[in-house]
Amino acid sequence: MRDWTKANLLKPSLFRMKFATIDQTIIIRKLGTISDYDWLQIEDSIIDFIKN
Repeated sequence: MRDWTKANLLKPSLFRMKFATIDQTIIIRKLGTISDYDWLQIEDSIIDFIKN
């Protein structure tokens, strides 16, 4: 992710294609918010993954 500092993440991060269902009761806190640019990159990656 390019904007990891804007997302309030502590260290450089990446998006990994792993789909899972997580129950909201096990989420402790929100770490940050992904920037619009990074969301577009993630969306493009998902679309490419599904197409191929």
